[in-house]
Amino acid sequence: MEGYELLRILWAVFLGTFLIIAGLLTSKAKDEPGIGFRIGYTYLSERVRRRANRISGIGTIITGPLMALSPSPDKLAGDTPARLLGTTILLAYLAAKHGYELEELSKEVPGKRGEL
Repeated sequence: MEGYELLRILWAVFLGTFLIIAGLLTSKAKDEPGIGFRIGYTYLSERVRRRANRISGIGTIITGPLMALSPSPDKLAGDTPARLLGTTILLAYLAAKHGYELEELSKEVPGKRGEL
């Protein structure tokens, strides 16, 4: 095993460990403004923020071991970790959008002013 190959394996283990820690922080983030999945929808609703953080945190935690244990850091196990992270981001975005839209639709319509 050459030094360069060992360095690439250590880098993959480091990235995998980092993803696991980031996923744990994201899924457990309470009211931290700088931790978690943050898009416009998550700033508008607390319930939507918790759901999006939970989805993105679980996906990131699952991606961490795949990254750390990939047999070949060059190929990253067939790009599975990168695709899984992309899917996680997409699912968290769609969950946040859907949750916010449902929350907006569930609000009562204000009464009419001055009926004729």
